[in-house]
Amino acid sequence: MQKRALERFQEKCAAVFRPEPRQNKELEHFCDSTKRENALALFAAACVCALACAAQAKPSGPPDPYREKTCALACCHWGKWAATKPAALLDKPNGRAVAAVAVGAKVTGLEGLSISHPVAMRSSTDIFDTPIRRGDEFYVLGYRGRQLNGAWFKGKDYTIPYESLRLPSGKFADSKDEWWLKLRTAKGVVGWVKFDDQFGGIRDCR
Repeated sequence: MQKRALERFQEKCAAVFRPEPRQNKELEHFCDSTKRENALALFAAACVCALACAAQAKPSGPPDPYREKTCALACCHWGKWAATKPAALLDKPNGRAVAAVAVGAKVTGLEGLSISHPVAMRSSTDIFDTPIRRGDEFYVLGYRGRQLNGAWFKGKDYTIPYESLRLPSGKFADSKDEWWLKLRTAKGVVGWVKFDDQFGGIRDCR
């Protein structure tokens, strides 16, 4: 009798400690899910690394906006001018007003600043005196006067004929450049004015 009771007790213990098939399946499912998540995480990390490397390898374009001191006319005279239109004198390009320039006011022109937003275009021809060849992509900068324009190619600034900017449509690529004039009033106030052909004496092609 005692032997039989011992055998029943052992059977019950074995039943309690025996792993259930369902528990095994859940454990296997958990392990599989963890492996898949780890694999996806590694794949995502590899993609991010590849994109970062590609971004570093790609040549960077010019600064935007692109700023350069230049004369955007056929010829410029820096010195005494007379205002032919009223103008607001700003503390910096697109800044706040610091003085007003009335018609007839005498001012002194100091320098010009071109501010452009470079646009990419593909050259339709070899551009003389530059390494830009037909089919090359370069960036269009601001106008530099005398039918010349700025261009950015492989990290360097070039001056090219304006005609080189002609597109297949017949139009010209436009960097939407603005030309600003730095001047000083008779009272000694120094500021900036966006060019609108508002000063006499600025052109001198002698």
